[in-house]
Amino acid sequence: MKIPPESPSFSDEEMEAAAEALKWQAASARAAGAKHCARLVDQLGSQTADNQSDDDAPSPV
Repeated sequence: MKIPPESPSFSDEEMEAAAEALKWQAASARAAGAKHCARLVDQLGSQTADNQSDDDAPSPV
């Protein structure tokens, strides 16, 4: 019985193509993360502004 190699063998061209694809995927993931973070910051800013305007309103007596 032949034991399969631990990792498949790829040609240099295949490895370069995979490395390039991973670079693009990583950049895309970073951009998506930054966009999500900015959205959360905007939401937090909106909530803070809403809370401050609520604090300025007279309390019902």
